[in-house]
Amino acid sequence: MSELDSFSGRLGLRPAMLVHNDAPMAFRHAVVGALKTEVISSDKVIGIVQRGTALPRPPGHIVDKVLVAMIERCEWWRVFDVGEAGYAAIHSEQYLGPNKAETFERAINEACRANSIGWKMEAGIFAVVASTAQHDHATDIIADLDVSQLKTSANELREAHRDLSRRPLPDISGGMQHAGAAIECLAREISGETKLTLGDIIKRRADLFPGAYRKMAEAMWGIVSNQGRHIREEGEPDLEEALFVVGSITNLAAYLLARRSMISK
Repeated sequence: MSELDSFSGRLGLRPAMLVHNDAPMAFRHAVVGALKTEVISSDKVIGIVQRGTALPRPPGHIVDKVLVAMIERCEWWRVFDVGEAGYAAIHSEQYLGPNKAETFERAINEACRANSIGWKMEAGIFAVVASTAQHDHATDIIADLDVSQLKTSANELREAHRDLSRRPLPDISGGMQHAGAAIECLAREISGETKLTLGDIIKRRADLFPGAYRKMAEAMWGIVSNQGRHIREEGEPDLEEALFVVGSITNLAAYLLARRSMISK
């Protein structure tokens, strides 16, 4: 039984504290093991590993011990680069096909779960995740915005998540700014108040932000305005705080989209 078929896997349960800025040795070995299973030439990935090491280029197949040693010693983010390169290589090989790429991705994600890694591979690209899999539905929400022809909101929200997924250092202020722009643009479109700020829309439109939703929206808008748009001397929030804010705004966007048909402009 795979990790994803287990009790914790089915429920999406993860440790409260996840590793975002490291690649533990067990995870490094798991990446190598997944590459070995899919029979990928070392030529496909060794150039990426070499950027962070001074070891010579190993000959032959990915199982070469020198390559293993390189992956054990390289910077943590190079390991994730190797994982993405491995997926791309498998996906591009016609004789392997997309099914093999999906198998590889599942193996990588199981290794992430097993080692409490705060990253998840989605279609070959690592995206940062918060505890309790907060962003599992972000892709679906962004897709719903696209389908609803709310392209600007979708693109801003997509960029917010991409900024938080940058390696080795996430663009926290950029992620906050994009998230704020996404929810403001969406509120303007749904309310028809195209010239107002989100703060003004929240105050004027109780039908759009009733009761506790108004307080939540005000809180999220206050955070992105103060810490995303106007960074103060005390510094920007850490990654966990940014994940919470961007995740909350993502869920708020889903709420607004669901209420779209009920709102009179």
